[in-house]
Amino acid sequence: MKTTLKIFLLTLFLGIVFSAQAQNQNKIDSLMNALKTAKEDTNKVNTLNTLSKEDWQTSYYEEAKKYAEEALQLSEKIKYKKGIANASHNMGTAYDYQGNYPEALKNYFLSLKTEEEIGNKKGISISYNNIGIIYQFQGNYPRSVKKLFRFVKNKRRSWR
Repeated sequence: MKTTLKIFLLTLFLGIVFSAQAQNQNKIDSLMNALKTAKEDTNKVNTLNTLSKEDWQTSYYEEAKKYAEEALQLSEKIKYKKGIANASHNMGTAYDYQGNYPEALKNYFLSLKTEEEIGNKKGISISYNNIGIIYQFQGNYPRSVKKLFRFVKNKRRSWR
């Protein structure tokens, strides 16, 4: 009886994992198709940023950085600050997950600066959180605490 239950649970778990991977791949395929005909506008930037996020969430960090870099360049060209903020956040996260903390910080600070320029309080809070975590990983606890405190302070004000 126990063996049958274990086999059932394992089969169920694997089915869920494969289903999630298939859904993710379908989403990526759909985004890739949308890119083929996209004009150089905010919609293309948003598609690139979504692709970047999908890739870093599934551990395809080089692809994530490639799409984020393309989104960043187009955002700068068309002066789309929200696109700049999202692209730099995505690049920072990909570098963070690869353990390249100097590059992660560089990109998270760009995201923070841009979020402040557009007044996105939630984005500001998330940037402070990301920067604080990187400082923690680097063993720079005073800076980490300072940034994480700013995250908490901003979160209480803006996430209601």
